[in-house]
Amino acid sequence: MDKKPDLTDVLQAAKMLCERHGGKLTTKRLSVLEVLLIEQKPLTAYELADLVSRYTKQVTKPMSIYRILAFLVGQHLAHRLNMTHKYVACSMIHQCDEHGLSQFLICSKCEQVQEVAMSNQMYRNFQQQISGAGCIFNSSHIELEVVCSQCQTSEQSASSSNYEEPNKEENGYASSTY
Repeated sequence: MDKKPDLTDVLQAAKMLCERHGGKLTTKRLSVLEVLLIEQKPLTAYELADLVSRYTKQVTKPMSIYRILAFLVGQHLAHRLNMTHKYVACSMIHQCDEHGLSQFLICSKCEQVQEVAMSNQMYRNFQQQISGAGCIFNSSHIELEVVCSQCQTSEQSASSSNYEEPNKEENGYASSTY
């Protein structure tokens, strides 16, 4: 069974990753990354500014948050989701250098996001299809609109509890003998 790394381990891995790439995870950058990891949901820069200020008891302006997010995205510690215009922490910081292309499964109902790594073979096939169409893949990840299992379950529950037997006479299906 895979054990999910705790927050301290993830932040330590993030610091080492930054150092390996010549960056520095300052206190403010660390705070923003920590909030993204704690919240575990996509957030706008303004939502992040509010949450970081609440967690740290220091006001952090949205403009600073945007600069910090640019750094975190550049270090592959966070991702900007184009579909929602929000940011999420990389869910694979421990394997950041090896996990390949990220696919983000974004629920169209609740905006829950799941990051899934694309296998190297699948990525090569994907690249070949794009190249065969005369194009170049120009993104750091793929975003797919989905309906998550929780929303599917609640939709099924809602539709089954609202189900009524149709009135056959109203629908032109009056019972008759042939």
